[in-house]
Amino acid sequence: MTAPPKNQDLFLHRKPIIETNWFRNFVFFNAKYHPSFVIRTSDPLQPLNSTFPLPPDEFPASMPGPFDTYELGAYEKSIIRLKNNTGVSYTKYFKKRHIHSVLHVNTNMKAEEFFQSCGLMTSFTNLLAIAQDHGHPLGLPLERPLNCNCVVTNGTSILLMVYQLNTTQLNDDKGMWNRAWCSPLLPLYTPKEGYPTKRQFHEIAEVDGLEHFNDEAVAMLLKLLSR
Repeated sequence: MTAPPKNQDLFLHRKPIIETNWFRNFVFFNAKYHPSFVIRTSDPLQPLNSTFPLPPDEFPASMPGPFDTYELGAYEKSIIRLKNNTGVSYTKYFKKRHIHSVLHVNTNMKAEEFFQSCGLMTSFTNLLAIAQDHGHPLGLPLERPLNCNCVVTNGTSILLMVYQLNTTQLNDDKGMWNRAWCSPLLPLYTPKEGYPTKRQFHEIAEVDGLEHFNDEAVAMLLKLLSR
């Protein structure tokens, strides 16, 4: 077992409703997510060393996309209906206002791109909702960047991610960028021969421990959650 980060008391929040808004190309968007679990702490994670704007040699020649915002769970909204919800009522009275980790489980995901987009949008929505709840306006860099861990799994594979919100200036790609780091898609275990890859149930009562699990994936998960 791993110790709680910094020996903090943790709050495990099951299926909170996270909702926030931002503008892109002078159009407001709204997103609402229901992550499976959110680990909350009283102190934020330390910012990572990547708040600077991209140097010219790292700026991509062309941006990916355009993407269908509907598939990402983001929808155009009129200004009068914008909402921001961290999933916690009366947040100024709640001591554990910061996010340490987000866990999202979706047994229907298969392609690695689905895991990546799920991790990005879930982390981004959570951190942006917190930034706005703390009084940070849209369109400006954060004085202290916010970051969180994210774990995305379908029960047989897992993807680990760290997302850092450096700015709420999201109207275009100029200036500071938000950053994300993620692992490759890792198998959680090696299926037994002749068994299906989904919804496997193995008899373990007569063995000393679980077999066929990916030790590397488990070690990376514990290291991520203990940072």
